[in-house]
Amino acid sequence: SQLNEAVKRLRETEAEKIRSNFRIADFASFCLRTAADQEERARIERILGQMKLTQDEFVLEDNPIFQALKIWLARTDTQGMSINEGREMTTRALYSELSAIAEAEKVDFYFKSVRSFGMVLRNIVDNLATHFEIAVRQNADNLKAYTFKVRK
Repeated sequence: SQLNEAVKRLRETEAEKIRSNFRIADFASFCLRTAADQEERARIERILGQMKLTQDEFVLEDNPIFQALKIWLARTDTQGMSINEGREMTTRALYSELSAIAEAEKVDFYFKSVRSFGMVLRNIVDNLATHFEIAVRQNADNLKAYTFKVRK
């Protein structure tokens, strides 16, 4: 039966560590481990990838960080060059600039503090990565610093 085949494949792949950026990692691992062959595994990976993109779009749909970040990255100098792409920003500095944009653009930027902003930013950075190239590092002052570039 199909159930017996799935159980057999689970036992055969028990030691295999499967990494997935899909939020329901246990479900993804189960699906990939019970795949009958490489072709089915590749099909499951494509489906999971499509589901991840859908998840990302849902998370970002009305997100004020995403909305303000798009505006912030679209700002250009007189030669049409982005003034913010690749610019390293601490969480505090980014909060300050994005909250000013949100206020000017009438975006509901509901964060009451840098801390709450930083917590949400950390939680959605993987979702944002579908639209932006993001680098995160500890700067010389041991503060988290971000750089963003629009994905082409």
